[in-house]
Amino acid sequence: MTNLEKGDLQAAEDTLSKAAESPNATREVLYNLGEVKFAKGQTEEAAKAYQKAAGMDPTWGKPLFKLALVQLNKGDKDATIKALEKVIAADPTSSEATQAKAVIEQLKK
Repeated sequence: MTNLEKGDLQAAEDTLSKAAESPNATREVLYNLGEVKFAKGQTEEAAKAYQKAAGMDPTWGKPLFKLALVQLNKGDKDATIKALEKVIAADPTSSEATQAKAVIEQLKK
């Protein structure tokens, strides 16, 4: 069980921050660092990590969906919808795309 799974956010952040600095950092490391930052309320830092993860694999919907949630937390409805549309375009068969469609539907009501 990882520190993140145990809920030890500080230990998870320390470990993931070090791993993210490595030239061999994976998209998963960057995504998980974003998860820790998001859980700690550090949404701008989370967005940076999610953006890096998405940059490593532009067809991976998970970090794109989280970037949309960052926009939603800011209260920017239009930016949220645009970000969710990117999820659907990039990874149309993913569970994130399904969630994105549902959120868009709710936001447009």
